[in-house]
Amino acid sequence: MGDGWRDVTTYFDIEALLKGDAWKELTYITPCTDFIASGYDHRRKRLAQPETWDALIKERDGDEFGAEVKMFIVPDEQERAKGEGRTEDGRAMQHWAARPGHEIVENWRLATPEQELKGEVRIIATRGKRSRVVQLGFREKRTWKDMKAKAGGFAAPEGMSSLSILKLDNHQREAFELRTDMQAEWVPYHNDMADAVGWIYGGWGRRMELAMAALSS
Repeated sequence: MGDGWRDVTTYFDIEALLKGDAWKELTYITPCTDFIASGYDHRRKRLAQPETWDALIKERDGDEFGAEVKMFIVPDEQERAKGEGRTEDGRAMQHWAARPGHEIVENWRLATPEQELKGEVRIIATRGKRSRVVQLGFREKRTWKDMKAKAGGFAAPEGMSSLSILKLDNHQREAFELRTDMQAEWVPYHNDMADAVGWIYGGWGRRMELAMAALSS
């Protein structure tokens, strides 16, 4: 919440997940609207949502098969909520759409009442009924088994010798292989070095916790 680069990074984190394969329904919850409503985006990369993400998922999975992306807001001021939807804890939420904040700063005529709402935002995406939902090795589109057996194996991080890798138990080795492969295949969005460091020790670290939990289950 205190990271000055969090807004744009969150936006492209959501987009990267939407472009991934290993999910049928994705719900991304962010505590504020800054990911799109902030004025900051020096690269001018953000687009109006959820229409752009919805078009992306429909083009990939097929509109006729039910692929869609919706965006909801849980207003901080609940008396302003217009929708009939409810969160798990009973708060009112409603459909929400927004233009990138930097466009509003440049042209105030683009602002709408919805743009001024503040609150928790939920992006809910659904894959098409005939979509393949197995993760096939990120950009290489290969299975984990194929990637683990690729020529040369997995590179050791700086300071770790091949001998020290051999001393790892099975659980540690599997986690290490997954970690090094994620480093090689996953391309996060970075604004600058401060953003990169925040991603590595924030979102990436959390992903590693989840990955290791999955490997040990």
